[in-house]
Amino acid sequence: REAAGGEEKAEEEGNERHVQFRNYIPRDESIAKDRKPQAQVPEPDLPAMGTAKTSEKNVHLGAEKANWDMKRDIDRKLQLLEPKTREALNDLIRQEEARRLKEGGQAD
Repeated sequence: REAAGGEEKAEEEGNERHVQFRNYIPRDESIAKDRKPQAQVPEPDLPAMGTAKTSEKNVHLGAEKANWDMKRDIDRKLQLLEPKTREALNDLIRQEEARRLKEGGQAD
């Protein structure tokens, strides 16, 4: 109730609230005068930004390798597969040797 009374007093005294537009462009010319100018953004200082790239105090925040977590997770599985892989390669080598001996024996 106090706020309503305060608004009535402001209107009675002639203190009207003005709407100020910053991003909205009003179509009505009577309220277009209340439009604020757009804020000006200062231009970045490009030479100062370039010196940060060459300084020795650069901080590297990223991980050294992008897949470090994947390597950590599958490392155990790879350790189990390594002996099986070696055994499979040895079997292939034995089979190839046996094939060569067989072909070599028939050629004589």
